[in-house]
Amino acid sequence: MSNNSNNNIPKEPDFSWLFKNKTRPSELKKGQLWTIFGPVREENFSDSGQVLVITDIKENFVFVIPVHATESTKTILDPVILEKMHTAFPSPLVAVVHMAMTIGKEPFETAKYIGEIKPEGMEIIKNQYEKYLKAIDALAFVQIKDAHNEELTDEEEKEATKAGIYKLCPVNGDIDSLIEFNNEISDILQPWHVLAIAESFAFEEEKQASEVRRKKVRMNKLI
Repeated sequence: MSNNSNNNIPKEPDFSWLFKNKTRPSELKKGQLWTIFGPVREENFSDSGQVLVITDIKENFVFVIPVHATESTKTILDPVILEKMHTAFPSPLVAVVHMAMTIGKEPFETAKYIGEIKPEGMEIIKNQYEKYLKAIDALAFVQIKDAHNEELTDEEEKEATKAGIYKLCPVNGDIDSLIEFNNEISDILQPWHVLAIAESFAFEEEKQASEVRRKKVRMNKLI
């Protein structure tokens, strides 16, 4: 991920040496760590890319979670994966579970493979992501009540807190820096996410059209 001029954002270590690695696995698998680049990458390789971990693969779509090495820039729910739990480089990794998304397989054609997160690390990420989903559901409920100018009952506030809505806050309390940091990640991955969503809709439409054609053939055989 590229450095930002905002001095409030801690700078990540320089991992440019990783881009020289030509080794690539024969197939994409859960737990692999890759550096993904934007759709348009300049010839001078000024795009430093974004590291992510694969958490699931379904057909042509890959569910990923961004990771980085800046422990001070994270939400409370984003887990830190210790060095002993991955094979990428000698540094703990932060899994940005609050920015999980789906992308296609296309960006992996130019991506750089840098290692993997071990099963125990993946289990931590899975658990924290599930906690994130619960927290988001609770936050949505709170926001709906607020939009209708309805106060939370003591029980509702207790349940929302228990669900972890306050754990969606940054560890250092600096929400502006966290948003700016997240925007850097989004600038690289969001175009691939949008493309995957479009391809998903096209895939479903073709699937439905194929089913209609199949039924017509069956009906014609019966006539």
